[in-house]
Amino acid sequence: MKAELVTLARHARHRRFEAGEIIFTMNATGTPIYCVAEGRVKVTSTGRAGNELLLRMYKPGEMFGELALADSRLRTVNAIAARPTYTIEFSKRHLLPVVEANANSAMAFSRILCMYIREAIANIETVSLNDSKRRLWIRLMVLGHRYATTDPKTGHLRIKHGFSHQNLADSIGLTRVMVSRQLGIWRKEGLIEHGRGGGEIMNPDALESYI
Repeated sequence: MKAELVTLARHARHRRFEAGEIIFTMNATGTPIYCVAEGRVKVTSTGRAGNELLLRMYKPGEMFGELALADSRLRTVNAIAARPTYTIEFSKRHLLPVVEANANSAMAFSRILCMYIREAIANIETVSLNDSKRRLWIRLMVLGHRYATTDPKTGHLRIKHGFSHQNLADSIGLTRVMVSRQLGIWRKEGLIEHGRGGGEIMNPDALESYI
């Protein structure tokens, strides 16, 4: 296993992307798998009318483009650097033998795929089965779970997620105006504070029971 990891490291490609730069697009060919080393990568889907749905934001240590390892079909999403980003790129040719030869690696990769599938189902349910207020509430709860740290003095949840109001809107199929209006209401009620790329849930228990 150690020799295989050395081989992977030797063949890994380090790349830098500026904010807004496209890493790959829907229906593109290519099988590299990426790991975020620094920055943020947003993964989106684009409709026929050009509307964009934000599916996920990847942070350092997370992998994307992983479906390429399971098949060699066209990309199903867009991957875009949300800020200056460094990635480590692994080719399918070098990574697949490691996964095939090691049960632990195969299981770890399967768990990653299962996690993303579960998140995709949850996103579909959020957008399809809830009104606009509850969609935003669910998204904040998810972001709080993934990114928040708790202030030991106040109990506030501090979230550094990299989402703007537009990103939040895109992730739940709403307009930026609707999201900004509802965040403003919750801010006036003392439930949250929200700035560019982050926020603070001032009263987690109250927001949790809000809907």
